[in-house]
Amino acid sequence: MNDPEDGLLLDVRDLKKHYPVRGGLLGTRQGLVRAVDGVNLTLHAGETVGLVGESGCGKSTLARLILGLERPTSGDILLKDRPLDEWDRKELRRTVQMIFQDPYSSLNPRWKVGSIVREPLDIHGIGDAGERRAKVAETLRRVGLNEDDAGRYPHEFSGGQRQRVAIARALPLEPDLVVCDEPVSALDVSIRAQVLNLLADLQQEFGLTYLFISHDLSVIGHLCDRVAVMYLGRIVEQAPRGAFFAQPLHPYAQALLTAVPVPDPAAERRAASLTGDLPSPLNPPSGCPFHPRCPRAMDVCSRKEPEFREIEPGRHAACWLY
Repeated sequence: MNDPEDGLLLDVRDLKKHYPVRGGLLGTRQGLVRAVDGVNLTLHAGETVGLVGESGCGKSTLARLILGLERPTSGDILLKDRPLDEWDRKELRRTVQMIFQDPYSSLNPRWKVGSIVREPLDIHGIGDAGERRAKVAETLRRVGLNEDDAGRYPHEFSGGQRQRVAIARALPLEPDLVVCDEPVSALDVSIRAQVLNLLADLQQEFGLTYLFISHDLSVIGHLCDRVAVMYLGRIVEQAPRGAFFAQPLHPYAQALLTAVPVPDPAAERRAASLTGDLPSPLNPPSGCPFHPRCPRAMDVCSRKEPEFREIEPGRHAACWLY
């Protein structure tokens, strides 16, 4: 299949995922958890988009929707200009793969590494036995492991090596899009840079597109071309990396950025003050969902939800300040 002429690989339009909550003896419906609530997001071929936000804001749910693991309540997901529900499951897996957060639990402990990396080739019937063995060996070498490692079990590797195995498992089908859900958060700080550099090298070699989910802005700044900030199931800001880190627009994005530690102890940084915790998606605030915690909230913020719109060329935000 040919890629769209404009290079647009993924187009998410007004995507929503609501989960009914039931309780009581009769299991009566008590409300809806709005895990994803009107998300718009695009990814172009070859770029890396970083998705950031607090735990519980809906990042992983959005990833599962894009992977086709769950069906949306409403909205559209277009992959290569085709609705996601028109894709055959095997065809979708050859186009979109995932790297999970925890290499300790995402790898089958009873399988040897060679079988783990070869499994996608077996499922899709790609190559004969010899070609599959050669593909596994080549893939292991590309992620910094040895051919002999194919005969070892996951528990025989360090955490960083296990994550390299998880990355290797995503490569044999030569996907266009790889969803990375906190792929370095479970690793030691000394290992994170190695894995991030590996992901960058593989992107150059294979022409991969990444949706990189993280709560760590320093990681996002190292790897990503664009940044999307998610809050309570919504994208509240989206901008190129340089513009975002130079001057974020949304007060929530400003608070996230000023909370990042800096290596210079003499540097003065005034953190944007946030009060309270992330509201429950079961009972979100009226108007702008961030207004109860926003230091710059106005009267209109509690009454009407701001539109997510283009503020500057290439920069979008949902805030009444603009």
